[in-house]
Amino acid sequence: KRRKLIKSETTTGNSSHESSTDALGIKKLTLQLDSEKEAVKLSCWDFAGQELFNTTHKIFLTRGSIYMVVWDMSCPEESQNVEFWLNSIRSGSEDLPIILAGTHADKLSEEDVDILISRIRKKYYHKFSLSGIVATSCRTLQGIDALIE
Repeated sequence: KRRKLIKSETTTGNSSHESSTDALGIKKLTLQLDSEKEAVKLSCWDFAGQELFNTTHKIFLTRGSIYMVVWDMSCPEESQNVEFWLNSIRSGSEDLPIILAGTHADKLSEEDVDILISRIRKKYYHKFSLSGIVATSCRTLQGIDALIE
């Protein structure tokens, strides 16, 4: 399936079109899916992972949303507060869809990626009723199609 990015606009707490994650960031995307006549509009919210924004999270946890928790697979997920983010989302609702996306898969061997994903699946998949776990790499595009699906 092919997708075409029609429009992309980024806003952070500092200013529009700034490439920074030092504040809450919002990226609005418009995607055209081959199978759809109308474009799909997405709003991607980046909470920057900073404790300063922890109290604001519940404001943005709404029905009709899909949540993605992203972590760098080359670092321990504990150091990136993966479980904190999963708990934050789940505290808002038991049925919100959550995808766990590991990045930088290209920094690990294929075997290490498989082992890590298996461990993460055992640790979080049922506990948080995840919709999926995907290993990705922006460098090699590994897992990007699976993530979009």
